Amino acid sequence: PTDRFACGNYAGRWLFGRDSQFELIYNAIDVTAFSPSIEKRCAIRSELDIDDSTMVVGHIGRFMKQKNHHFLLKIFDEVLKKQPNSCLLLVGTGELVNDIVNMAKSMGIADQIKFLGQRSDVYDLYNAMDVFCLPSLYEGLPVVGVECQAARVPLVASSEVSSELMLSTLVKFEDLSTDPSVWADDLIACAGKTSEPTDAFEKFDITKAAENLVELYERCASRVAVEK
Repeated sequence: PTDRFACGNYAGRWLFGRDSQFELIYNAIDVTAFSPSIEKRCAIRSELDIDDSTMVVGHIGRFMKQKNHHFLLKIFDEVLKKQPNSCLLLVGTGELVNDIVNMAKSMGIADQIKFLGQRSDVYDLYNAMDVFCLPSLYEGLPVVGVECQAARVPLVASSEVSSELMLSTLVKFEDLSTDPSVWADDLIACAGKTSEPTDAFEKFDITKAAENLVELYERCASRVAVEK
């Protein structure tokens, strides 16, 4: 290849080699769609039958080994011991859905978990969440983490997730070897916190990212034209 692009440093090193040269094209989002809204919070919680006093832990991701839902349930079980009036929203589908449903039932916490399946209104669902948990076994630069910060939802993530995700003070990293009760303490402590994204967040704004992408293509096209 004459040009190499990646959606994050972690992904670029994995794809092209640790010492390779590449340029970043971030997976951008429509930031305005994720703007927090009290009206949407009330509407979504009403739809899901969640009262305003309930602490809602959210997770969005495919039900697969990488996303580590088994550990997430252990964390949430500890959350319930410390703050019984809590709820876990699980958004997504995948091959492990039934395993996780059965695990929740065997742990006696299924009634506090809402399996929402595939949703087309994810940007609205963030409004119902007080904190997000992402205990992935491995992860590059997850779009859900960017969306969380756009929606002003604090996030506790595995230290296996790329540090590039730290776009605001809303992100806290925790090691997967740490006891689930510590993760639970983190989630409870972070719930409800708010912060404005830093300047580093601008590169994920779809308007700016689109302009950058056009410039990259124009640069490549002009070089090809000269070579011809």
